[in-house]
Amino acid sequence: MEKEKKVGGYKHKEIHNHTRHRGICPTSVQDEILVCLYNGYNDSQVVWMTTAGQIKQTIKKDKQQQSLYKDPQFVAENINKDVVVDRYLPSTIVVVNKKGEYRYKYPDWSESSHSIYGCHGIACVNTGCILVSGWGNHRIHQIDMDGRFIQFILTNQHGVQYPRGLSIDNKGQLWLFNKNHEDVLIIKYR
Repeated sequence: MEKEKKVGGYKHKEIHNHTRHRGICPTSVQDEILVCLYNGYNDSQVVWMTTAGQIKQTIKKDKQQQSLYKDPQFVAENINKDVVVDRYLPSTIVVVNKKGEYRYKYPDWSESSHSIYGCHGIACVNTGCILVSGWGNHRIHQIDMDGRFIQFILTNQHGVQYPRGLSIDNKGQLWLFNKNHEDVLIIKYR
């Protein structure tokens, strides 16, 4: 016998069959969330929905009908209402505006010094900056809200190894898993 799990009014089977739910985050709109749905390499999407399960918007393809999300892992909403998604393969951040229109992808692969080896977390800061976890190259990237690289805020030289799961609390502290979940680092960010 199959059991349903509910959080608020959200039911797993109401969204899609044969879909793996990955990243989830609340939005600036009360009782609405963003959910990453993986349904195969070329059929993944981000869904903007109410906590009662009503789908408000599906973000899946760009204007050329190319899939935006090959392997979405994490999702966040930025202060300017952009939807920021961390794709594991290839390791990039894809950003669309609130209407679901493609804005940019980070990194720009022509800038190999800013490459990400294994995206494993994103966090949006109240200034509009986006923090990106580079798991395989042991660093946290800081980019502006338009996708321009600002700096590496943490690297292997700071003791960061295989960072995952970024989050910023209301005190301005950056939380992350370090060393493949062995440690939790709490770092004053702002």
